[in-house]
Amino acid sequence: MLISAQKEIAMISIIIPTYNEKDNIEPLLKKISEALSRIDSSWEIIIVDDNSPDGSSMEARRLSHSYPVSTVVRENKRGLATAVIRGFEEAKGEIIAVMDADLSHPPEYLVDLYNALERNKTDMVIGSRFVRGGGTENWSRRRSVMSWLARMISRGLCPVRDSTSGFFMFRKKLIQGVKLSPLGYKICLELLVKSSAMKVQEVPIIFRDRSQGASKLGWKVTINYFRHIARLYWWIIFRYKSGKDVSSTITFARFSIVGMSGIIVNYGIFCFLRMAFGMPHILAALLAIEISILTNFILNNFWTWRFRNLQGHLGLLKRILAYHLVAGIAAFGGNWGTLFVLADIFGMNIDQSYVLGIGIGMLINFFLNDRWTFARNFWEEERATR
Repeated sequence: MLISAQKEIAMISIIIPTYNEKDNIEPLLKKISEALSRIDSSWEIIIVDDNSPDGSSMEARRLSHSYPVSTVVRENKRGLATAVIRGFEEAKGEIIAVMDADLSHPPEYLVDLYNALERNKTDMVIGSRFVRGGGTENWSRRRSVMSWLARMISRGLCPVRDSTSGFFMFRKKLIQGVKLSPLGYKICLELLVKSSAMKVQEVPIIFRDRSQGASKLGWKVTINYFRHIARLYWWIIFRYKSGKDVSSTITFARFSIVGMSGIIVNYGIFCFLRMAFGMPHILAALLAIEISILTNFILNNFWTWRFRNLQGHLGLLKRILAYHLVAGIAAFGGNWGTLFVLADIFGMNIDQSYVLGIGIGMLINFFLNDRWTFARNFWEEERATR
């Protein structure tokens, strides 16, 4: 008879950043303990306090005799996201959870997050207010609008519905070798963009307003969020080096940048051939199109779609041929075709007709290249499941 080895159960590290949360600490620890008693796993709580003047850290240390809680006090630093990162450094568990101290994240949902992470073999689970079954309690219209706006501008970075959530759980291995540098308090979004998380699940929660203390949200926090978003867009467009796929929004942004360079090359050569050699505009367009096709392929292959890169010379040759075919359809059906129809048939200005043709060809070019030339070589799961 075969006897299977007992599965090793991962330890959970719960990171809670605090500032002036003394009154919330004891009820929070009690609720966490009650919730995690339903999980067959060891766990620890790490409170990272920014030297709260109300004695939050002393309260946490007092309760360490009753709960598995350790306290880190940061005397010269402020900020929720950096406090969470400090907690990452202290965490002993293979699974890490992050939540607020103000009881707005009901601790009983920790069980749901853990079950989703383990049963569905996901990399990261987010307590989501904006999937079916989730919601918020007693939010003002202004706060709802601001939350919607914050989530919408992040959708180009990842398809998660509640990317601004502060309640999530993930496997610690995701952050190995990842340099995190968030602004403000949205560490979850930073992890979604920069970590190796490929399978992400959103679990519905009901978000509750704090019962004790004052909210930390303000204009400074809001400004830092928009700065953080801008930095993440910059990072993922210009510095992203991972082998993972990225969202279609980011891919199109890169493609557009390459396309702008192609327009300069294309139109510059088109004008040069006509002015320097007196070449007929149709022939000049053909040569300009071919040169811009080659320069755009190089940039798109090694930057725009680098995460879908084929290996070896044969793969590269296939892509060059496919890219030419797509470019031919886009150029002659869009670029050259528009020039011919508008300039030669309808008598419009040659330069205006040519630029319009470039725009139409660019849209055709992106669609066909994304679906065919640089298509995925294997089926890979989306970065978020809903």
